[in-house]
Amino acid sequence: MFLYSPSYAQNITDVSRDDGVVMYRDGSIGRMDFHSRPQDNFEFIYMRASDTTNLNNLILTEDGMMLVGVDDLCGGLVALPPTMPDVKLFVDGGFDVAKYGSSLWSVVSDERLKKDITPLESSLDLLRQVEFYEYAYNGLATTPDDGKKYFGVMAQQVEEILPSTITPYQQKMYQTDTKPTNLLKFNPNDLFYTGLNAIKELAVRTDELEEAQEENEILEERVQALEDQMTALMEALQGDTSPVVPEQQNENTLSTQQSPHIRTAQLFQNAPNPSHHSTKIRYYLPENMVSASIAIQDLTGKTLQQLPLNGVGEGEVTFNAQQNGLTSGTYLYTLEVNGQVISSKKMILTR
Repeated sequence: MFLYSPSYAQNITDVSRDDGVVMYRDGSIGRMDFHSRPQDNFEFIYMRASDTTNLNNLILTEDGMMLVGVDDLCGGLVALPPTMPDVKLFVDGGFDVAKYGSSLWSVVSDERLKKDITPLESSLDLLRQVEFYEYAYNGLATTPDDGKKYFGVMAQQVEEILPSTITPYQQKMYQTDTKPTNLLKFNPNDLFYTGLNAIKELAVRTDELEEAQEENEILEERVQALEDQMTALMEALQGDTSPVVPEQQNENTLSTQQSPHIRTAQLFQNAPNPSHHSTKIRYYLPENMVSASIAIQDLTGKTLQQLPLNGVGEGEVTFNAQQNGLTSGTYLYTLEVNGQVISSKKMILTR
């Protein structure tokens, strides 16, 4: 028999044989083999490429299997699937797909072809709602019932969380059914990108936690510094049994009549406070003073400037914040006498 196709001007010859029908084109170049081998219970359609060097050959079986790239002349093909090195694409009835290289498929992703573009948000919260399971198919609706285990989700649950991943379809649950049943398919693509974005959100939260931890460590150091100062002050007060004139009696003026009776060093509040440019810090040093200074510190207790003090009795120093490069904020100033911390007070600088 000869068939003529006007659009392609091809002559096709069919040749009957015991195990099927073979259709040749132009002699022996290219063919379609309707293969039937009852003794092997093995039937398929084999479509060969136009020459023997092109391995884009195609096989379709009665069981729904498709293979691209099979290098076989059918004479020796007695079972499927053949050895995978010859196959570029393998589809087994929709339940198994294999190809070389990555398991992912390319999608059209050019920004110029998209609209309604919005960043993903709250991906971590969405992902927390998805439950993952291990399961096996039960054989209904043409699914396999071979006991093989899979990992995945339940479409009904995911539909409430990520409806874009679910597609409805119809299939008979049983071969004897007269009408198909509405079923659900799951496409993990959107869940995949939700997971990637959730990782980014976790990274941001981790950075925030690390920053909070650093701030907490600074606060702990600040508290420790203040505790050390208070401990030193208490030790200094406990070690001196001479009478002490309270600061609140008169901070602005220190009477010359009181001075001879004062044996404990004192530090007074700076004035003005807050200060814009410079401020004065008053103090009192006892006669047994060997060395003394006022330390300007930040709130962590770090010393920024050391002001040496000379002489005994009442005195004051003028501190210029601008000249010492301090910016607006709250600082501490601490009186140290003979290597011991006597007192600390707060000083507010403004610009």
